[in-house]
Amino acid sequence: MYFDPLTLSFVMALIYFVAAVALLVVSQRIRIFRGVSFWGFGALFSSIGFLEFFLRQMHQYEIVFVLFSNIFQLAGIIFLYEGTRRFFKYSKRNFFFYGVALLFVLLMVYFTLFNNNIEARVLAYAFSFSFFYASIGVTFFRSQKGQGRETAVFIGLTLMFMSLMLLLRFLVVAFSDVDITFTPSSIVNVVILMVGMLVTLFFAYGLALLISQRLNDELKTSRNHFRLIFDMIPNPIAITEKISGKIIDVNEEFLRTMGYQRNEVLGEIPLKLGLWKDKTQREAFFNEINAKGHCYNFETTFKSKDDNDVVALFSGVAYQSNNHELLLSVANDITGLRRIEEEAHVLKRAVEQSPASILVTNSRGEIIYVNPWFTNISGYTFDEVNGKNPNVLQSGNMPADFYKDMWSTILKGKEWHGEFENRKKSGEIFWESASISGVTNDKGEITHFVAVKEDITQQKIFREELRLKNEQLNELNAQKDRLFSIISHDLRGPFNGFLGLTNLMADDAESMSKDEMVEIASGIRKSASTVFELLNNLLDWSRSQQGLIPFHPETVNINFLLNDCFENLTGIASNKNIELVRQNGDDINCFADVNMLKTIVRNLVSNALKFTKRGGKITVRVQNENEKVRFSIIDNGIGMSKDIVDGLFYISKKINRVGTDNEPSSGLGLIICYDFVKRNGGEIWAESIEGEGTAFHFTMPGAF
Repeated sequence: MYFDPLTLSFVMALIYFVAAVALLVVSQRIRIFRGVSFWGFGALFSSIGFLEFFLRQMHQYEIVFVLFSNIFQLAGIIFLYEGTRRFFKYSKRNFFFYGVALLFVLLMVYFTLFNNNIEARVLAYAFSFSFFYASIGVTFFRSQKGQGRETAVFIGLTLMFMSLMLLLRFLVVAFSDVDITFTPSSIVNVVILMVGMLVTLFFAYGLALLISQRLNDELKTSRNHFRLIFDMIPNPIAITEKISGKIIDVNEEFLRTMGYQRNEVLGEIPLKLGLWKDKTQREAFFNEINAKGHCYNFETTFKSKDDNDVVALFSGVAYQSNNHELLLSVANDITGLRRIEEEAHVLKRAVEQSPASILVTNSRGEIIYVNPWFTNISGYTFDEVNGKNPNVLQSGNMPADFYKDMWSTILKGKEWHGEFENRKKSGEIFWESASISGVTNDKGEITHFVAVKEDITQQKIFREELRLKNEQLNELNAQKDRLFSIISHDLRGPFNGFLGLTNLMADDAESMSKDEMVEIASGIRKSASTVFELLNNLLDWSRSQQGLIPFHPETVNINFLLNDCFENLTGIASNKNIELVRQNGDDINCFADVNMLKTIVRNLVSNALKFTKRGGKITVRVQNENEKVRFSIIDNGIGMSKDIVDGLFYISKKINRVGTDNEPSSGLGLIICYDFVKRNGGEIWAESIEGEGTAFHFTMPGAF
């Protein structure tokens, strides 16, 4: 028999088309398996691809048919991969698979439309599809037990065989001189297509067998699920023949409630077992079954094997199964219901007389009961809140996450404790300490929620006052410790130097030269200046904390103010050879307390002078900014770390650093600046880079 590659490709197109139709029909009939429809479309695309391959003999359109043949075959293999992944419920995709697919498309386009190279196309096709078949085969190998494992392995081996054949074709074409055209003499292409036909047939057979096995597994699982559900239902259930009454099946709850073993009831008739206490009730039940085909909540009494009464609401429905008329009966044991009702009545009286606010909701959170104390506290009567959510009490001031956490806890069956800020009917805010828990039935299901609440409004007010007092006390203690530290360290140091120099002068004045006397006097002046500056800062801070510094805001001309401040600072800058630069408009005014503003500027510039090396530069810049006046004191000094910057304006933070000429610094000046800026309605902040410099900025209200 004589075959040529193009004829075989037409046969392949027919085989794939038949497989596509079969798979798509199966996917419509059996919808429980994901992926079968993808297999169907994959086969359909492959069929179109081989048909395009067959039509390539139309030479005027050969390039178009070659390109579309490869594209459709690639689409078919992608749908085959996606169908396999979905069939086995694999969530993870092999993105390398899609990368190779994209590369294949690019190569086919290039070696077809731009560089018509049949050898390159054959090599790209053989290698890419060898990888594709191997990847899909591995996907089948990964199937778990119970998913048609043996058949999946068979399909995987079939695909791996096809992958090896394509890899062999790649090697033959790459390393030997064979006919790679699609003429009748091309034995390589004939062999590949013949193998492809066999693989396709085996693959289609494997898929049909795999779907059949999976369907059988699903049916078996469904039967197991039904049996499990049947036995797990917490109501006695029996299936009997309607005419004879013979028991066909019962669930575990039936055996437990009635006290029988399974072999004692199967095949028996309830009347002979003595299950019905009153035969007339049985006749009434079956009369309704015969008239309507069903009977619901028929209250009757049964007898257990131990001769105990079992009061139940009995329901039954007639149905057909395999040409047999059967009766499904379900009993709801209510023997203990009346006893529970009596106990509930006693508990209700106790709840009504409780001095705590008690609220009960159903499982949906709808109020079904409140006791009198609830009305006494909230002002709402039961009729006003019945059927509503407890959120009618919400004040609206608590975060949504608070209630989300509460519901998450109680829905898990755990008890929740917490405090609510609620609103009475009158609009008055009040606080409640609450304990909320779920009430479960015999099946462990939450049926109700119970909240027991106590009014803690006065306690809350007292605790808040106590908390504020503690915060104030802690702040005062921190300030005290900081002040003691300043007095014991920052004040004692300069005083010791001062006393040492005066003692030296007193003891050795007669033997000292004039230059030595001048040097000692300079040291005394420096120590005295340091002490004076620190005492001034301590005094200013103390008066500020006590509200003793008068506050008189007025329109301040910045130019005049800086002239006054610079007059006292120029000498210090000259001593350290530091350039002091001003950048401000002559017509800029602000609205502030002039004395406080002078103190702020002097302290910030003094700080900059301390921490700027000799020969450095300090710039004082003033500019209008959004109805405010912004002051910036910028130096190129030693800078600060972020930790130091973060604690600059807090009295409780101890930040002691010496200047570039060992000038002492307590940090108190910055605290005063912070207080004064805030009092004038401005903001103050610092920016610094270690080793490069610092910029202090503060704002004051503008005067326009």
